[in-house]
Amino acid sequence: MYGTHFAFVSLGHSAGALVAGYLFIPVFFSTKSSTTYEYLERRFGKLLRRICSLSFSLQVILYTAVCLYAPALALSAVTSLSLWTSVITVGIVCTFYCTMGGMKAVLWTDVLQALLMYVGLIAIVVKGSLDVGGIHTVWTRAREGGRLVVPGMELDLTSRYTFLNIFLYGFVTSLSAYGVGQMQVQRMLTVSSVKKARLALFSSIPVISIFHVVNVFVGLVVYANFYRCDPLTSGENVITMSDQLLPYFSLVSLASFPGMPGLCICGMLSAALSTLSSLVNSLATVTVEDFIRPICKMSDSRNAFMSQIHNCVLSDFGASPFFFFFVWMPPFIFILLISRTSAK
Repeated sequence: MYGTHFAFVSLGHSAGALVAGYLFIPVFFSTKSSTTYEYLERRFGKLLRRICSLSFSLQVILYTAVCLYAPALALSAVTSLSLWTSVITVGIVCTFYCTMGGMKAVLWTDVLQALLMYVGLIAIVVKGSLDVGGIHTVWTRAREGGRLVVPGMELDLTSRYTFLNIFLYGFVTSLSAYGVGQMQVQRMLTVSSVKKARLALFSSIPVISIFHVVNVFVGLVVYANFYRCDPLTSGENVITMSDQLLPYFSLVSLASFPGMPGLCICGMLSAALSTLSSLVNSLATVTVEDFIRPICKMSDSRNAFMSQIHNCVLSDFGASPFFFFFVWMPPFIFILLISRTSAK
């Protein structure tokens, strides 16, 4: 998808978060559930809980592979580290602080990582805009290249990108994540009351909405700088994959400012590590609470110890094979993850 469509996802995302805060989150607090699938057992029985927990676990393992791949690719593009060394390094770092600190470490590192993401993106926008002569030039080149796209207002669900489709995508994605998604619900259940959970959730709406818009503008800035000079097709072989474009641009654009390219790379790594740490922590919780604890009754201290063990085992030995599979067989993974309609 080329253009500014993605910025409008924020509208649906905000609406979904509001609905989740008022309809879904109070249910988990009132039932004192540890996982979202624990509630399913109370309503529909143990079998459905096991099926959904297993489905979630498989999804997380596959998604973890992609989250490991993204920062490793960025590191390999801007350093002398190989792709294999990069993924092992990222995996070890994430596993260490997830295992030692648990959910508290995940939350506090997410705060720091969010700051790094914003600083890196803003630095790219400011320096990249100045390099081409200002925001006006960025806007002009984006318009000439057909990148300033506003989705149509027609009520046609068969059209690929309309305002309705994009709004529904943001709404459903946000509602599923904040309403029943284990990663986000587990975070909100760490606070002491529904009121505080809603405050945390609603406070994130403007932060994430601005983040969406800034990301779109970063894309426009990169496009304006590489206007009619695509590094992928220039024949210089400076990069070999489109995923390496932003790390490469940050190095080229910010090379005159010592430390700034590294800060931008840290921001990119932070985005992946933030998701990866949440995946690992939620997967460990679901494994212990939904599969082990119903069979083996454990104390809270032993339960925490088992979660730490699963953080290590599931992140290192569970995600790595899928990462290698993703690297060596991208066409097959592409077929698995992308629907036929999105490939048209």
